[in-house]
Amino acid sequence: MQTSDTGVEGLDCVLCGGIPRGSIVLLAGQPGTGKTILATTFLYKGALSGEKGAYLSFSETRRDYFENMRRLGMDMEELEKRGDFFYLDYITPTPQGADAIRDAIIRELIKLAGARGVRRLVIDSISAIVQSLGRDKAREFVHSVIGRVVKAFGVTTILIGEMPYGSEKIGEGIEEFVVDGVILLKYIQEGEITRRVMRVLKLRGVGLEKTEFDYVITSEGIRLFALPSLEFTSADAPTERVSTGIDKLDEMLGGGVYRNSTTLVIGMSGSGKTSVGLHFAVRAAMDGKKALYISFEEPRGHIVRMLQNYGMWSDEVSSNMIIISRVPEGKTPVEYFMELQDSVRKYGPEVVVIDSISAIIHHMSEETQTRYLRYLNLLSKKERITLMALTNFSAENLFAEGKRVGFTTFADNIVVMRYREVGDELRREMFVLKARGSYCDSRIHPYRVTSEGVVIE
Repeated sequence: MQTSDTGVEGLDCVLCGGIPRGSIVLLAGQPGTGKTILATTFLYKGALSGEKGAYLSFSETRRDYFENMRRLGMDMEELEKRGDFFYLDYITPTPQGADAIRDAIIRELIKLAGARGVRRLVIDSISAIVQSLGRDKAREFVHSVIGRVVKAFGVTTILIGEMPYGSEKIGEGIEEFVVDGVILLKYIQEGEITRRVMRVLKLRGVGLEKTEFDYVITSEGIRLFALPSLEFTSADAPTERVSTGIDKLDEMLGGGVYRNSTTLVIGMSGSGKTSVGLHFAVRAAMDGKKALYISFEEPRGHIVRMLQNYGMWSDEVSSNMIIISRVPEGKTPVEYFMELQDSVRKYGPEVVVIDSISAIIHHMSEETQTRYLRYLNLLSKKERITLMALTNFSAENLFAEGKRVGFTTFADNIVVMRYREVGDELRREMFVLKARGSYCDSRIHPYRVTSEGVVIE
């Protein structure tokens, strides 16, 4: 089956190559969910690959449309000058009757599809068409477009539908039954986090393995957040060990952690988790490997100062260790995970430290937390990186909370750090709770945070 790629990162893979050619898809969503951006990306990428497109608008003037899309890096005006794109502005009031408007549009679309070779079309929107033509005329219009344009010339078409906030109604009741596919964009509120979610409700002729995905709107358009596909082979179980940077901890883990594994360091605030993460990253950097340290707890300057105080900062470390600092509330969790993926591909690190994972999943639902933790594990395997994630839990709720959000299942290794009062002294203790596929020393070891970092006794 031939398909027309959407140009949206991740979506074509989900749709098994794109939208089937010659089909019509309803793209419905609330205001601000990115319907126009997705539809224009479909036209823009098509024009760049040799498929001319047209945008029939009842909702936005030519000037506003060109300016808005230009800010996203899509110069539709230039494509129009080249004859690869056509913008039909029907937002301007006209004295013609509904029949005359409908017939004029159909004639124009047939001309574009026939004489001009347009093979991609966006109609924005069915809601505005109903308001302009009336429900009966709008129904006739949709059927005419399908029969005389879409099917006759094999024009792949996106029909945009508006959904008011709070409404679950999709479309105007005249198009969802005749279209070949339905894609829904909507907001979902989870506590303080607002997720943008795409649902592929229907796509005739395509077997969909998964139908719901998070997505983000960036300065470059829409990006779909889909779990990386991964087929496990013997190559995913390397025997090479990677040092944590702390000799005694390596010994407790049976010689370090396996390459491409995921290690979770759990501890109370002030237990020294960041110090353990720095040991891990610095050892990799000292061995000539690229190390990526992402901090959601401290500014970059504070991390460098800590390294300097420990005597770990050097020219070699500064050249091989990339430190990125972010404010947890600055973006949605999905945006941060996409940034992590981009950073891994940009810098090519062998070792990644996230400090801390609890800072960005704190406001997620339990289901969402589990999904993103699973993604982290899959990402480490797919990109061949050795990952260490730090997280905050108190000693009292360590096991209950860890099990609740899926920490104990997604991590290959789990190191626990805690402290307790012994007389007038604060005693720090560390133990290995889990080391998948390896011997580990599960005894409880005291440790100290010194001027040189973490020292385990």
